[in-house]
Amino acid sequence: MDVDVQKTSSLRDYTDVHFIGLTVYNTIRCKNNAGLTTTYSSDGVYITQSVLPAPGVSIEVLGASKTEYPVQDSFFSDPTSVRLRWTGFQEGTGIGSFLVDLESSDMHLSEIVLGEVDSYTYATFQGLNLMDGVYTIAVTSINEAKTYSEKISTNITLFTQKPVPRNEDLRMTWDNVSEVVTISWNGLFQSQYPLYYEVSIGFTPSSADILQWQETKNTFNVFTLPRNDVGESGRRVYASVRAIAVNGLFGTINSDTFITI
Repeated sequence: MDVDVQKTSSLRDYTDVHFIGLTVYNTIRCKNNAGLTTTYSSDGVYITQSVLPAPGVSIEVLGASKTEYPVQDSFFSDPTSVRLRWTGFQEGTGIGSFLVDLESSDMHLSEIVLGEVDSYTYATFQGLNLMDGVYTIAVTSINEAKTYSEKISTNITLFTQKPVPRNEDLRMTWDNVSEVVTISWNGLFQSQYPLYYEVSIGFTPSSADILQWQETKNTFNVFTLPRNDVGESGRRVYASVRAIAVNGLFGTINSDTFITI
């Protein structure tokens, strides 16, 4: 359409045209009295009036472990802070920021975080005093047109307890026919979440003389101990079982048994 050269803006009604979901480009062509023209075009603007979809978004809680054992996915052990990252938001006009929510049945915290598409964005909630339990993390992208994406959420679990060993010894037996030692610790560790175990067995209380080391989810372990190693006078066998929880914390039971032929 033609516009008076004295004007610096122009409006046109496009109610009969469907631009939703399209990128619209504007072009201005200025023509002088000599018939010469100059043309400028915009970078385009994406037209939307609905919630933007957010497929393929991944949210991770970055739970730092207090031990040498890693924290398993979706768990964290620090009640004073929550650190997370996410990626996967895609939107044509560019994302200017993210709305991040941390909530449970009795609390709700929010913050705005600047970020970019196609890379990880990080957020940290600090100065908290959380109780053990399940929390929901939700992330919503906000584009330059101030349009919000759909909210993407995931559950994370705070667990601060280490496995509690019962005041009992490991159960260790040796079959002198099959020459097999069986060690059991079924029911000796208490935890509301699954555990895995590190088992070490040797002839000394320290790790200097280990016969066997194994990582397992079972609550028993078997290994061969030949009669020659036991000897006519018998042999003392030392065992250590370390139960490791989903938050990286652990508890240990050490026992020894004197084996005779």
